[in-house]
Amino acid sequence: MADGLSRHAALQQSPVTIRVPQFWPELCAADVLTMEYVEGHRAASLAIAALPQATRDELGKAMLQLFFAEVFDLGLVQTDPNFGNYLINDDGSELTLLDFGSVFELDQTVRTALCDTIVAGLITARYASNARWWRWAASNRTPVRVQRQRLKPSSATC
Repeated sequence: MADGLSRHAALQQSPVTIRVPQFWPELCAADVLTMEYVEGHRAASLAIAALPQATRDELGKAMLQLFFAEVFDLGLVQTDPNFGNYLINDDGSELTLLDFGSVFELDQTVRTALCDTIVAGLITARYASNARWWRWAASNRTPVRVQRQRLKPSSATC
């Protein structure tokens, strides 16, 4: 359960920091993930809607980049990716990931097929440059920043 949390902690994002709450393996069980309390606003809240458009754009980019990093870098996605599982701090500079007790691992075959599907949908004369970008994105990892120390998968077993 906590392995997914640990692997997501390795994700980094800029200019929005991706935060993975601290968890305590000694307080975890097969069906309980014990994590720190984090304050923030739900993505669909009025507080987030009131942020400047540029800040909301960066949050949207961070969420999209997080998804692609999960799929193509980690091969690990949350099984319940809804806006209720993300918290955003007051100024929109930090995105906290919640409820990562259940994750799904994607093997390389599935990841490659997903990339091929995306690229195939973009290959036309009009979108050729986008197709090149997708190929590049699927084969490159972007350095990003982390708010918390990286957790070692070996320390993340519950």
